[in-house]
Amino acid sequence: DGVRVSDAESGLVEWSTVPGSAIARIETARGPGASLYGDAAVGGVIQVLTASERTGGALTLTVGSLGSMTGDATARWRRTDLSGFIAGAGRRTDGITEHSHATEATVGGAVNGATNGLSWRWTANVLHRDQQDPGVLSLSQRQADLSFDPLFRFDYRHRATLQTSLSVRSGGSAWTQQARLSLDRR
Repeated sequence: DGVRVSDAESGLVEWSTVPGSAIARIETARGPGASLYGDAAVGGVIQVLTASERTGGALTLTVGSLGSMTGDATARWRRTDLSGFIAGAGRRTDGITEHSHATEATVGGAVNGATNGLSWRWTANVLHRDQQDPGVLSLSQRQADLSFDPLFRFDYRHRATLQTSLSVRSGGSAWTQQARLSLDRR
């Protein structure tokens, strides 16, 4: 929809909040693209396009080594003046060593509507992540069969994020971001 998904402070994108089942295609453009995509498009643009015209749902489940599991789902609906979607994903892994497990869950959605010649879109996304960090092990520590650096034994990352935005469009085809709220607890 043309609204940037990057963090307002850092400019980084939290790619894990975009479930794979919601993506229709990914386009890339190398080089500066400020005239089309804004002042942050210095080295190129990665544009992730979702299948917003479809309705229905998709579910993806994967299982891998080291206790890794991922599941994501997307559901879309459309009425005369209102449409929307909800998507979610969950991931977990035991990690490659002791004290390196991680879990993550994200749920997001959007509602689109039209009123009095204005088109509007409200989006919201919630992310919850728990992750342990075993630290960097030296060769001598690995040879001594250590599974984590003692200095890192209590390193634990917890992150909870809520992002929401309201965008309004009138007449033209470009979405103009009107308001954005991001709450981050680490």
